[in-house]
Amino acid sequence: MVCELLVNKSASVDLITFVDYRTLQSLWTYFLGLGVDVEAIKSSLRDIVIKTLLSVAPALNDMLKNNVSNRYSCFELFGFDVLLDSDLKPWLLEVNISPSLHSTSSLDLSVKVSLLFNDIFYQPIHLISL
Repeated sequence: MVCELLVNKSASVDLITFVDYRTLQSLWTYFLGLGVDVEAIKSSLRDIVIKTLLSVAPALNDMLKNNVSNRYSCFELFGFDVLLDSDLKPWLLEVNISPSLHSTSSLDLSVKVSLLFNDIFYQPIHLISL
């Protein structure tokens, strides 16, 4: 699963101050230092992503059949907005199709470039076989 943490800059100032703006890897490192079961959080996040994509798989399949001659000639990028509550349980807030890749800081640019060129374009990813 390809993941990077991007904090919504339009969110409340208190949330940004609390969460900070960091990569997902630095968040995992921070949580590990606190003794948090990071693998349990990752497992819950995978569960959310997989169940969400499975729930729309029939619609995606129909769109592919109607609009694309070869399903391997295109891809869709989804942005999952997830909130971790005070017990670190993840809650799906929304899913964005074709999320913005506009960068507003050097960290933001670094995360998005890494996501695109290291995680997506150089590794075969098949989450769901439609």
